[in-house]
Amino acid sequence: RRLTLRYTGGMVPDVLQFLIKGNGIYTTPECPSAKVKLRVAFECAPLAWLVEKAGGSSSDGYQRYLDLKLRTLDQRSPVALGSAQEVQEYESLCSGRGPSDGGERR
Repeated sequence: RRLTLRYTGGMVPDVLQFLIKGNGIYTTPECPSAKVKLRVAFECAPLAWLVEKAGGSSSDGYQRYLDLKLRTLDQRSPVALGSAQEVQEYESLCSGRGPSDGGERR
């Protein structure tokens, strides 16, 4: 499978690109050296809803993004938006399972 990297620095243009092409993924993962900047209520959840209505999938790395419970108005969270297969692979990587190891915990 041929993959390419696209990064414009903007969430909306990157999400629009994979919606047009029909496959791909947009992620903002969490890591110790860089905090997540995108807010759940204002940026991530609305686009997650749109992507899912278009036939895609969304996740915070561990669960469906739209099932995330909002605790504060300014809550921030990692997000993955894209085709179902790509988001499933992302969740496998976040949970410590590789995409090719049959989903078994390492």
